[in-house]
Amino acid sequence: MSQQSLDQQLAEQQRRLRLRRRNRLALVCLAVTGLAVAVFASQLLFTEGQSAGQFAREPVLTAEQKEKSRDAFMQSLLEFEQSRESMLAESHIQSFDRDEYNRIKNTKEAALAAFARGEFKVANRAIDEADSKAQAYLSQWETAFESLYRDAAQAFVNGDIDTAQFAYQQARQRNPGSEKLKALGRRIFAYDQVEQLLAQYRAAIAENNTGKQIQLLTRALQLDPARVELQPLIDELTAAERTDKVAALVEEGNKALANNQLERARQHLSQASTLDSKDAGVRAAMQALEQRTKTDQLFQLLAELDVNVNADDWQAVSTLAKSALTTYPNNKALKQLASTANDIVAKSAEFKGFMARSTAFYDSGFRQRVRQALMSNEHLLSHSAMLAGQAEAIRDKLKKMETPVMVTLTSDGKTHVTIFKEASLGKFERTDKTMLPGTYRVEGRCDGYQTIQKDLRVEATSDPIMLHIACEKRI
Repeated sequence: MSQQSLDQQLAEQQRRLRLRRRNRLALVCLAVTGLAVAVFASQLLFTEGQSAGQFAREPVLTAEQKEKSRDAFMQSLLEFEQSRESMLAESHIQSFDRDEYNRIKNTKEAALAAFARGEFKVANRAIDEADSKAQAYLSQWETAFESLYRDAAQAFVNGDIDTAQFAYQQARQRNPGSEKLKALGRRIFAYDQVEQLLAQYRAAIAENNTGKQIQLLTRALQLDPARVELQPLIDELTAAERTDKVAALVEEGNKALANNQLERARQHLSQASTLDSKDAGVRAAMQALEQRTKTDQLFQLLAELDVNVNADDWQAVSTLAKSALTTYPNNKALKQLASTANDIVAKSAEFKGFMARSTAFYDSGFRQRVRQALMSNEHLLSHSAMLAGQAEAIRDKLKKMETPVMVTLTSDGKTHVTIFKEASLGKFERTDKTMLPGTYRVEGRCDGYQTIQKDLRVEATSDPIMLHIACEKRI
């Protein structure tokens, strides 16, 4: 073999060796790049401290398993967002431990990224991890807040207001929306004012000023409602003040009653009854007032009734007496007046009815009933001029109806004239007869002529009354 051929073979071997080296270097670079990508993906999926290979690969799942895993993730995500994340959204909770909060946030984002790639199992494990960390985080935050709250509350109880205010401010940074912390804060910052009010209250005790004591304690309780021990003191003082006021009002009421100042007495006793209606003194004074009031009202009623009696207005007497008897059912004077008034009103109506039936007076039976009515009510006439006047008018009517009236009858001298139930007048050409007022039936008969009948109305009057009756129509 020539030297040239040997050199060519050596050069070819060196070229192939360099080519293999380049290929191996390329493979190494590719492997390193793949490893870097895997590490980067692992860092996105898991927070610091997790094993890089713990959830690195998505297991092979069937379509049904993927669907179930997908639904499970959606449910877990919804629960996480509604329960944990809604609280984590508060800025004061985020600031409690910003690094831990960011790790929880990154874990959730990694879960969403895995879900987007279709790695549902990995996504489920990641969201569970985020939920677990969030629960622990919130528990630590709440524990820290409660500790600060207890420190503030204990310092307040001990009277160390500066320490209480400092602990309150720290607790407020942890949870500014806490209602119990707000209530404690109001107590802390009202402490000095409440203590000042209580000092003034103690001074008011020495002054024996009950009203001022109540005002000061009430104001202190308004500023610090948790001072429940003040309420019994307020109640006791209020009861004592009410008792004193009631006694004073009853005394004033009794004085006014003794001076016959009924309206003034009623004002005082009404106020006392409003304060304590069960007080024995109030009850006794109210009973005395009511009795006096009833007596005065009765006198006024009797005076008003007397006015109506004198005015001969017995209808008003009847109405007023009937109403008064509901209040004074056993009063004899009222009963007598009511009875008399009712009788007079009833008889007056009866007498008016008689006079309205003017034509009925022609009936003797009716006149007899009228006379009986007059006789049975004679005792009432002395009480009422009106009723007496009605009775007098009826008597005049009766007198006229019972006074005979001259009646002139004319005929033809051939007709036989008869007045039914009165008399047979026979034949005449003219005759005069006295008759009582009333309506009569007159009949004329004559042989060969039709019988004739006429009604004769005899009025109680002085005017001439005449009737012509004769049979004129032949049969």
